[in-house]
Amino acid sequence: LTAKYDTATATAAMQLLVDELNILNTSLSELTSNGLNGTSERGALYGDALVQSYKNRLRALTTTPIAGFGADPVYLTNFGIKTERNGSLTLDTAKFESAFESNPEQFAAIVNTQATTNNPSVTASISGDNFTPGSYAFTAASGVGTVGSDSMTAGTSSFISTTGDTSGLTLSTSASDITAQVYMGRSLVNDLSNFADLVLGSGNDIDRKIATLNSDIDDRNLEISNLSTRMEDVRDRYVKQFAAMEQAVKSLKETGSYIESFMDSWRAGQD
Repeated sequence: LTAKYDTATATAAMQLLVDELNILNTSLSELTSNGLNGTSERGALYGDALVQSYKNRLRALTTTPIAGFGADPVYLTNFGIKTERNGSLTLDTAKFESAFESNPEQFAAIVNTQATTNNPSVTASISGDNFTPGSYAFTAASGVGTVGSDSMTAGTSSFISTTGDTSGLTLSTSASDITAQVYMGRSLVNDLSNFADLVLGSGNDIDRKIATLNSDIDDRNLEISNLSTRMEDVRDRYVKQFAAMEQAVKSLKETGSYIESFMDSWRAGQD
């Protein structure tokens, strides 16, 4: 029975991930575009701090080295992924295939969250996602285990970390006195999934912002309604004032005509 890594499948998966990230980046860029120099229309969410923070975080996910997959951090450039000046990603398939074939285990940094050790007598596993990726020194002596600065709970042939940076880590070994270097890595896909949960999960910031904007719209509609009522009241008052003024002018004209007729009659009597 033999097994080998499938380079073609890995390349296709990597290209699909790059394409999807570019679609998302393009959408966010259009929404937050400043529209300067007439190159494009100003985005509907230009200046929105929340969306800009999402855009910055997404960019950081694809440019920050991935820790916990060995002694050295993993960079996407190791796999032929390059970030262009406009924020888009490109994949050099030849470079990716060469890197994958020479070190396929490192591809876990892209797709598979995991814990490993440099000691074959110690195996590691992770439960949950509440840990800090990185490298930690493990020491077990007389049944007491520590990993990094975290104390571990001893079990039957195992040590478990339930708090701190290594929360969720289980180390299995039959030795009571042993040391190892432990690597805890969270994959890029896992980080992207967590990002999606943050953005789209129940009670997320976008939902709260939409609720706030809807509340603002309701307030503005109420203000417009109140303004319309006040405008109608003012209009009615002005109509009444105009009618009263018109009546006053009419009365003055009639009075003037009466006085003029009276004076004409008086003059005629004097003659």
